[in-house]
Parts: sequence; C-alpha cells; structure tokens
Amino acid sequence: MVLQDLSFLQKENLYDRSDNRYLKKFFKKFVAKTDCIAVTDHHLSVVLKKALPLATKKIHITGMGIPDRSGKTTYNDLQLIKDKYTEGKEYFICYITDVSASNTTTLLKAFSAFKKRQLSNMQLVLLISSSQKENAVKDLATYKYRNEVKLITTVDDTLTIELTAAAYAAIYLPALEISEDKGLLALKNNVPLITIGNEFCKSLYNDAALYVKTEEKNIAEKMMLLYKNENLRNDLAHIGKQVGSIYTWDNTAANLWQALLHTTAQ
Repeated sequence: MVLQDLSFLQKENLYDRSDNRYLKKFFKKFVAKTDCIAVTDHHLSVVLKKALPLATKKIHITGMGIPDRSGKTTYNDLQLIKDKYTEGKEYFICYITDVSASNTTTLLKAFSAFKKRQLSNMQLVLLISSSQKENAVKDLATYKYRNEVKLITTVDDTLTIELTAAAYAAIYLPALEISEDKGLLALKNNVPLITIGNEFCKSLYNDAALYVKTEEKNIAEKMMLLYKNENLRNDLAHIGKQVGSIYTWDNTAANLWQALLHTTAQ
C-alpha cells in the first residue's frame, strides 16, 4: 500500500461522502491485509501509527518524487520570464491547487497588507491548477491590487518550473495534509518558501521555509521579512536547495525497493 494522503481521517477533506464512508469503513481491513505500507513523509507515518497502531511495524517512509528538471538559472533567462509574465517585475508565486485553494482569499488580503506597507512594484502570480481555473479567485475585479495579480493556469511541469525558478519567493498554503510537490519544486529551484507552520509541512521542508499561521497579518509579515532581508532570503534558498535535492524519483524508487525487500525477508 502506498499512501500520500490520510486526509479522509480528518473532518475536512476532498472526498465525497460515499468515498469517505467507504475508506473509513474498510481502511483498517486494508491495513490488516497489507504487508508493507509506504508513506511519503514522516508526519504521515505518525498520523497512521496513532490512528491504527496495528500498522506500526509495516510502515516505511519512501519520500516522494518530483520532476528532476530545474528551471533556467542565468540572470538573462530569468529576466526574460519576468518580462513575459510580470512586465519585468519581481513576484511572489503562489500555487493554487485543490489542496490550497480555500486559502486564496487570505493570501490576497495578505498581499494587500504587504503592498500598503512596502509600496513596492512586487507582483503576485497565482499559478492555478486546471481543476481550479473556474473558481480560484472570486471578485478579483473589485480587488484593489488586481493589476498586480497575474492568474496563470498551468497544465504541465515545464511552465510551473519556469515560473517558479524566476520567482522572488514562493507561497504554498495547503489546507489539507496531502503530499504535493509544489513547495518542494520551489526549494529545488533555489526559491525561498513561505508555508503553513504545521507538523505536516515541517516534516517536508524542515529548516528550508518560513512558517506562518493561516492569518493575513502573519503571512504579510513573512512576505515583508523576505522582501527586506536579502541575507535571510539567500540562506533559505541555500538550505532549500539541499532539502529539495533529496526528493527525486530515484531516491523514492530505491526506498520503496528496500521496503519491499525488508518485507519479503520477514
């Protein structure tokens, strides 16, 4: 069994009622039957052990794979991306997915607070997954800083990596504990990350991110901190590069193979 999502154990999740009932009813039986449970990160292993102690000896942490490609790195290449998407201006990139979409309004309020305090030409790029393109941002036409917000729908890794690599910083605010590669892509591309300060995110990003509460003031403060403190930004980018390098398909496959060998040897 391979798990990157235990959100059906939470009150709020993305499952419809029938699927949720089915999983809650039969998950314990699935765990009892399986010999090996591969989870993507340490936090999920803790959650699973707490929910079902019978799973403890079966759990193996494999990590997760993310695209091996990095974005362009030269100054001229990065500037061309900014010229194309943000009139040549620096920008925060935020990933709007099914997992993080519910925090979009809070993010926009935080960006407003940032703009009022800093009076900069910083832009906000909302990178929207195809499943969210119809409802990601409501009432944008009435938003004061709408001209500084760029909505870009992405359908492939190439555009995501390109826009991430050129960003001043990345923001990823997951509302659910589901492993996605968005924040890790930022780290791998030498881009500092702002994300939610819960145990789930900390198990993925360790010391490579600035952690926030889901509050506009707190998010705005971290945006301003990165904007004003170039040394902090560079330090986070350096640490993030090291953390992000661990998450490869080769490492994940090797860890899964070792888990399977360990299971068959018992």
